[in-house]
Amino acid sequence: MKPTLVADNVSLRYGPKGSGVTAIESISLDVKEGEFVTIVGPSGCGKSSFLSMVAGFVPVSSGRLTLDGKPISGP
Repeated sequence: MKPTLVADNVSLRYGPKGSGVTAIESISLDVKEGEFVTIVGPSGCGKSSFLSMVAGFVPVSSGRLTLDGKPISGP
């Protein structure tokens, strides 16, 4: 079965290029239709930031994030 959500080497940086803060670095994930996925980790590790990118509220800094084969570009 083809993945529905694909995160391929996704990174997120806040602030100006070169001097910003890296919130997420190189996460890769494939989620197929019907799968149940839980994202866990300590406070400040990037869980909410990743979900904000999946929802289209925050653009990825690098990598590829797609839903049903189409890039996520907005809510």
